[in-house]
Amino acid sequence: MAIAKYTGKSGGSGINASYRINTEDFVDTESKKSLATYPIDPKPGSKGTLQVINKSKDVLFARLILQGIPVKGDTTEAANNLKLSVVYKSMKGDKINPRLLEQGTGFIAEVTLTNPGILGKYQQLALSQIFPSGWEIMNTRSSARAETNTTASAFDYQDIRDDRVYTYFDLNPNQAKIFRVMLMATYVGRFYLPATSCEAMYDHTISARIPGYWVNVLPASK
Repeated sequence: MAIAKYTGKSGGSGINASYRINTEDFVDTESKKSLATYPIDPKPGSKGTLQVINKSKDVLFARLILQGIPVKGDTTEAANNLKLSVVYKSMKGDKINPRLLEQGTGFIAEVTLTNPGILGKYQQLALSQIFPSGWEIMNTRSSARAETNTTASAFDYQDIRDDRVYTYFDLNPNQAKIFRVMLMATYVGRFYLPATSCEAMYDHTISARIPGYWVNVLPASK
């Protein structure tokens, strides 16, 4: 209600601006609303400059949001106001090397996320875990047998799909949460494990990423 009253009294005339990328021609943007979104399509791997000109008498806040999936083989690691670590363990809790697994091996992906306490409470964090096609996710929620060693911290919602798990949660200052996914090395071959990432859904200054790498599933020994 307070925001609505303030907006009603501010008498803003909407958005009247122009933008261009690099040396391209300016694109005029005009809207009577107080918020407008315009998609741009930069070329992958290219660098450039975005220029915005405000033609109105109102204050204009410009925000550039870049999103995407890291390319295969991306070895970059990121930690922006959020700590993220990933370890893989056997069903007994011992650490294992996920790069080389035998077919039929059951194991656990354990992710730990920590709020360093710099920016207060983090809300609506989204953890994205995408797994290689040679691994299968063992959904213990639909199984009659619940594994005690896959017990995780509390979360708001979790979406378990064929090859990925999305977990949504909040994180208090200086708090750490652990999330576990039970997996099975099912298919023999060489597969790519994509990066594990987490970010605040509405604050892109809070994010973290662990790079992906190749993994191998070997035939089961006789």
